[in-house]
Amino acid sequence: PTPAFALVRKMADADAIDLTYPLIVKPNEEGSSKGMGPANVVDTRGEMMAQLERLLVDYEQAAIVEECAFGREFTVGFLGTDEPQALPLLEFVYLDKSRPAIYDLELKQDPPDKIRHDCPADLDAALAAQIVDVARRAFLALSCRDIGRVDVRLDVEGRPQVLEVNPLPGLAPRYSDVCKMTESLDWPHTKLISAILDPAIARRV
Repeated sequence: PTPAFALVRKMADADAIDLTYPLIVKPNEEGSSKGMGPANVVDTRGEMMAQLERLLVDYEQAAIVEECAFGREFTVGFLGTDEPQALPLLEFVYLDKSRPAIYDLELKQDPPDKIRHDCPADLDAALAAQIVDVARRAFLALSCRDIGRVDVRLDVEGRPQVLEVNPLPGLAPRYSDVCKMTESLDWPHTKLISAILDPAIARRV
């Protein structure tokens, strides 16, 4: 499950968009929140068209226009391939209510007055299982292996929706999300790296 969306390769494609506002407009092929800021969340067609024109020109790639799922947001880390094991869930807790609750470039700098990362996330076991199940199915559907991270957000009815699958997540200690997950388990960084490399090495010998 994903939020309803449209892929826009040229401005004329926007004529067929029939989605419910608010929408979020994102570059299709970027990572690390490039091209993202509060203005990417749009409430009118005029705002949407302005963001589409900016992204199509500046990034020379297609854009995704997506209905906003503004419930709780989580990211799920996996280690393994055929039977990937989930790491503790991490929740993005948005503290600044004056801005859209999106994990954009500014918030990736971890300003303590605007965002908090809770790991393990505080939620009931049934919802946690739903989130992990949806994320695992996305991980497997896209043939990820060894490591990956799946971003999931709840919609207005509390249903988990896949936002993004990240097959090469960051591995910076005390900063990257996967590292925060393993650090919550008291793993040294070397244990995480070994957990990624060991199955890859095994395939080569």
